[in-house]
Amino acid sequence: MNTSFDVLIIGAGAAGFFTAINIAEQNSSLNIAILERGNAVLQKVKVSGGGRCNVTHACFDPKELTQFYPRGEKELLGPFHQFCCGDTFEWFDDRGVPLKIEADNRVFPEANTSQTIIDCFQKAVDKLNIKVLTKEQIKQYQDDGFVIPDFKMSENYLLEIEDKHNQLINKFPEYKNYCPAVLLKDESFLKYCLNDKIIDFVRQLLGNKFALWNSSFFAKPAYNGFETPWHQDGQYWPIKPLATCTVWLAIDDATEENGCMRFIKGSHKDKKLKDHLRNNKENLTLHQELNKKDYDMSKSVNLLLKRGQISLHDVFMV
Repeated sequence: MNTSFDVLIIGAGAAGFFTAINIAEQNSSLNIAILERGNAVLQKVKVSGGGRCNVTHACFDPKELTQFYPRGEKELLGPFHQFCCGDTFEWFDDRGVPLKIEADNRVFPEANTSQTIIDCFQKAVDKLNIKVLTKEQIKQYQDDGFVIPDFKMSENYLLEIEDKHNQLINKFPEYKNYCPAVLLKDESFLKYCLNDKIIDFVRQLLGNKFALWNSSFFAKPAYNGFETPWHQDGQYWPIKPLATCTVWLAIDDATEENGCMRFIKGSHKDKKLKDHLRNNKENLTLHQELNKKDYDMSKSVNLLLKRGQISLHDVFMV
């Protein structure tokens, strides 16, 4: 991981997210990251309160509240005067998550699901451009050659992309299956390529010095869509050295049934381009196909993505 930050917060739990969000809201110029050594974030939030998330306890007097912390009663009095239970209610309410008090004074989101709190935190870090990529995810990219980070493109943007793609196809019907350089035809797609969160994911993998040089659009129309043969992206990229990665955005759910992309884990590790042969079949999006002797399709894995999710994969990945 080759980048620098003004603030690093260790631990992507509730406290880590809450702290990062408040720091960012008070100083938007800071470059902030949350680091998590595990393979997921906000896991305790997810299971808290039987899956409903016990947010706090309904005790509104700071001095009374400190008595629940016998080992830190004196030290917590000052902080509780700065931010107490009532402030917690206000903080979540301002972000569209109303809370409720139950008979035993435990406090839960009115929606009765911890996902409400998780979504609130995730929405805030996305809006404030706070980076969250776990150590496990970075290691997965290095070991497997690809990773699916915690990200979802907004529904409004996805609808815009669909509309722009329809306009593109109406104007250039020859790109119904594949547009190799969409920015040359419509620069407005650049807006989605330059998403701050996506760029920060790439930065965490490649370092600070990198450039966006192209964007393509692969579509798979039902019944008569073209096939994409086994290949390495680097075979098609006129770049030396090949020190880059691909960001793949799913506009629709990508499933095995509708022809999702497939990878062979670890096939990037030798950092070499394998032998590609020319395939002149008309119903292909790409015409340089990996030599069958250089890969074992039985070892492939499906890249299953929900609409709006992304994956990042290495340039040498098969």
